[in-house]
Amino acid sequence: MTKVPAFVKGRVSIAHFFGERNRQALNLERAGECFLRIVPTKPVLTRRESINASERERTETVSKPVILVVDDEALIVRLIQVNLERAGYGVQMTSNGLEAMQHLQEAAVLPDLILLDGIMPYMDGFEALTRMKADPRLQAIPVVMTSARSRDADLLEGESRGAIRYLAKPINPTELLAVVRELVGDPVPE
Repeated sequence: MTKVPAFVKGRVSIAHFFGERNRQALNLERAGECFLRIVPTKPVLTRRESINASERERTETVSKPVILVVDDEALIVRLIQVNLERAGYGVQMTSNGLEAMQHLQEAAVLPDLILLDGIMPYMDGFEALTRMKADPRLQAIPVVMTSARSRDADLLEGESRGAIRYLAKPINPTELLAVVRELVGDPVPE
């Protein structure tokens, strides 16, 4: 067993919730590839909901707020990832709306915030947003749209589908971090 952490050299996440919503989750990941995942049998709370749950529900989750970045432009994803991780946030990534929906359906612990590009292949961000807001398990997660299209019509479409913010590309890292801090708070130091 002592060789598992050396083999993984990535992220090990363990969560156990007590009380009415008793469930467990275990993830072993390396470079974004999951080697072992034990998924819960009951619906999962977002980290924010877990932290705010009643006193009789004890939570031992990773303290970092997690941001799901959904964008098909690898350079933009990398820039967002670097800025968020340097600020102390956890980052998950997918490259289109279809992958994002699959990721969210399989996730043992939901992200605290989603940064969603508007224009992507397979399923664009607007369609993914509509599906997220129609899913009771996902509708409480705040979504910030990001897009090179920043006309008033695009902003209104994002808002009408449930986005709480719209960041125009190229994304200013200072503005990005300010929005993330406002929506999910500062990460807890480890």
